[in-house]
Amino acid sequence: IDNQELCDPTIGSKPDVAGTISTEDGSAVADVNTSIIASISEYPKSAMSDEDGYYAFMNNPFNVDYMVEGNKDVDYLNGVTTLDLVKIQRHLLGLEALDSPYKLIAADINADNELRANDLAELRKLILGVITDLPTNDSWRFVNASQSLDMDIDLSNVDYSIELISLNADAMSSDFVG
Repeated sequence: IDNQELCDPTIGSKPDVAGTISTEDGSAVADVNTSIIASISEYPKSAMSDEDGYYAFMNNPFNVDYMVEGNKDVDYLNGVTTLDLVKIQRHLLGLEALDSPYKLIAADINADNELRANDLAELRKLILGVITDLPTNDSWRFVNASQSLDMDIDLSNVDYSIELISLNADAMSSDFVG
């Protein structure tokens, strides 16, 4: 028997990666296809978030770099109204700013990392039924909840994934805001 094997902390339980996906106001987001990506065999792996917004990937190999992402691309008009058009337009005109960085991210309808009139045009086409989805964006975007966002956000610096470098312990707070 090799005694080194008996003392090796990497043998046995492997680290778990889990978290919750919620909206800015804390409501759980169910049915998000989460993925854990690594450059080893058996990856990527996928799991759906449950009704409480919880997802998990259990027993991941030690000392590997992982990236976790969320994807949900259904029902583009869920929660979208013409009032959103008005609010985005007022923001663009400098009359009334959107009141959260998450709303700024959502207002970037074409996902080009800028808020401009063409975002309004795309949203208008969606609301009027001219298009049924957004060709350059998903219906939901998921942001790493641990990043600090403010109203001066540079949309090109938003982190839509969670990077876990050389994972050697459980990462149970790998949360996203949708």
